[in-house]
Amino acid sequence: GRGRPGWHIECSVMSTKYLGDTLDMHGGGLDLIFPHHENEIAQSEAATGSPFVRYWMHNGLLNLTGEKMSKSTGHFFSIADITKEFSGEVVRFYLLSTHFRSNAEFSRERLEEAAAGLDRIRNVCRWLDESRRALDGGAAPARSTETEKLAALAGEVKNRFEEAMDDDFNSAEAIGHVFRLVRELNRFRGEGALLADRGAIDELLGAMTVFDRILGLFRGGLPAAGAEIPGEVAQLAEERVAARAAKNWAEADRLRDEIAALGWIVEDRPDGYALKPGE
Repeated sequence: GRGRPGWHIECSVMSTKYLGDTLDMHGGGLDLIFPHHENEIAQSEAATGSPFVRYWMHNGLLNLTGEKMSKSTGHFFSIADITKEFSGEVVRFYLLSTHFRSNAEFSRERLEEAAAGLDRIRNVCRWLDESRRALDGGAAPARSTETEKLAALAGEVKNRFEEAMDDDFNSAEAIGHVFRLVRELNRFRGEGALLADRGAIDELLGAMTVFDRILGLFRGGLPAAGAEIPGEVAQLAEERVAARAAKNWAEADRLRDEIAALGWIVEDRPDGYALKPGE
């Protein structure tokens, strides 16, 4: 009819045209429940006589220094701005660390916390892969009460993770279970020890694969050990060993920072050091 088309009716028309009278899921911010989504329901169901949506998923708002991010007010960061400083993996992990219905506070400090947390998971995955490769090289597998407990914990945490995700997509609780497993693995890892139990390694990597597949933690699958180390990085690492031997701690710290700037992390171990790709 005559008049200016409304925001609400446009959405109903487009939805039913392309998706049918009933939608399985419909998302949007909590601030859209009234009046937008209530109007969509009223006019769509009046027109079709069918339920409009089976499951509504309303997300909390993203706040910046206490205020809602809004394009209309200019109070926002774009994804392009954020990914100049943080990877997409870190941004996604940060958003998943809060339940989707809860409001979240966006800040550089929170993203840095997310980056550190994701790095802990990444390092454990690389350590597990390193342990698996060591066994593939011929080392004899060894069963112990401790490794059996780790394998059992992997199964328990995977079940708790899936229960949390089944409970209204509670990714925040699910990630909490992941960190419970990571803490235990880091405790076992201690001073650079490898895990010499193939059964436990398979259970743990299997659990990590489930976490990665569902949450999309890493591009290209779980991080693996054994990345090729550039000659420049290896040389700086050897210079750092010499500086530490001479107790020149300031120079050792400077070399560590230079290695980090090249995208690598140096990890000190009782038998020397290990170099691992950074974020």
